Amino acid sequence: MWLGWWTQSDHVRGSTDRERTEVSDKPNPIEIQKFLAGVNYPADRSTLISTAEKEGADGDALNALKNIPDKEYDGPTAVSSAVSNTDKK
Repeated sequence: MWLGWWTQSDHVRGSTDRERTEVSDKPNPIEIQKFLAGVNYPADRSTLISTAEKEGADGDALNALKNIPDKEYDGPTAVSSAVSNTDKK
């Protein structure tokens, strides 16, 4: 029987993608990049935050950006790395 993206273990636990996302409350770097479209790099943290706000970023994405080091980032990879490293702390 095909279950698509919903696996048997999901059924057993009774969880959904939405529930699993809400448990972590930390956006992944790819989600954050959606809100940084149009950023001209290099860019500092305040530029990243203001761009994300203009693009409709939610609280979790904004908090993640507010928690990265206050420095200049040379591109999306550097921002993603900073977000990932902040999540590990």
